[in-house]
Amino acid sequence: MSHAHEHVSNTKRIWLVFALLSVVTTVEVYLGISRPEFLYFNNFLSMNLLNWVFIILTLYKAYYIVWAFMHMEGEKKQFALGCGCHCHFSCIIFTFHPFG
Repeated sequence: MSHAHEHVSNTKRIWLVFALLSVVTTVEVYLGISRPEFLYFNNFLSMNLLNWVFIILTLYKAYYIVWAFMHMEGEKKQFALGCGCHCHFSCIIFTFHPFG
C-alpha cells in the first residue's frame, strides 16, 4: 500500500496573496500622499485617525502574511485565533508603551 504525495502548485495562491497585499499597500500609499482632512484632523486616543488606519492596515497585512505563508489556515481555529490575539496584543503594547 503506497501513499504517493502529489505536488500541488501554490502559484495561484501566491498571486492571490500578492494581489491582496498590493491593494492594501496601494491604499496605504494613496492615503499617505493625499492625507484626507477627515482622517488627518480628527483624533482618537491621542492619535489622528489616519495613523490608526495605517496601524490597522499594517496589522492586517502582518496577520495575513502569517496566516498565508506560515500555514495558519490549516491549524485549529482556536490556535490560530490565539496566535492572532497574541500578535495584536503585542503590537498594541509596543504602540502605547512609553519606551525611554
